[in-house]
Amino acid sequence: MSRGWLALKIVPKARGHSLLLSIPKKAVPLSTRRSRLKRLIRESLRIHRWNPPEGKAYHLIVRGSVPDDLKRADVDELLSRLLAGERKE
Repeated sequence: MSRGWLALKIVPKARGHSLLLSIPKKAVPLSTRRSRLKRLIRESLRIHRWNPPEGKAYHLIVRGSVPDDLKRADVDELLSRLLAGERKE
């Protein structure tokens, strides 16, 4: 399932990890921006007390171009839409 620049896949839990992040260099060339994006995503999930389903993990994949002026509120909104869509299916 994809919304804008972020896509979500539900995969079996691997080695105890419940969150997998894929941010390719093609999508976000600068390592500082990739690190900031990972931090924003993790922070948003932690603040909203996100819990994955039992035995499953969420794989979040960045696709396309990410806005330069991205704020946590933007990530919050996008993740809430992605996770709400996942719960309906």
